[in-house]
Amino acid sequence: MSWWGLYFLFVKYGLLCFGGGYALVPLLTSDLVDARHLMTASEFARLVAVAQVTPGPVGINTATYVGFSQYGVLGALVGTAGLITPALALVLLAMHFIARWKQSLLVEGGLSGLRPAAYGLLLVAVLVFAEISVFTAELPVEYVRGLLRGTPVDWNFYVRPLPLVIAVVVAVVQIRTKFPFIWLIVISAVIGALYGLL
Repeated sequence: MSWWGLYFLFVKYGLLCFGGGYALVPLLTSDLVDARHLMTASEFARLVAVAQVTPGPVGINTATYVGFSQYGVLGALVGTAGLITPALALVLLAMHFIARWKQSLLVEGGLSGLRPAAYGLLLVAVLVFAEISVFTAELPVEYVRGLLRGTPVDWNFYVRPLPLVIAVVVAVVQIRTKFPFIWLIVISAVIGALYGLL
């Protein structure tokens, strides 16, 4: 991949980053992991885990990591610059035109259409994280299709108990209390590390 290819790859992600970095997760996994093979699914899972305990959103951390893996420090800067270029340009445009478009029905309609799409992408991100960390295989779409066609496919799908328990406990604690989420991440990492030593 050339320097310009790296830059414009992340410009594309920056343009599609409505709803925050996690809305990008389905695109990042299908493009960087499945299509381009710039990282494995387990590397992406580790990257997302590290992104939780380091400054910056998952998109920036991914751009920095992929750029660094391709061209070192300068590649990290090029990938990161590519991701933030669209946001910077759109914010400057929005600041310029905000007064004129504030009451526009077209803008209101566009934003009301973007919100459910962003929520849908976040839901897909949850499923991708579940496939990476809680389940031992992808969710059984192909298996179900095979059963419906009468041609079952091999499927080794299991639930990892500890990651499932951690996910449920963290979700319940976040919903019911105001416990700082950074400590939930640190505690979960320590539990995972201790479990890995056993």
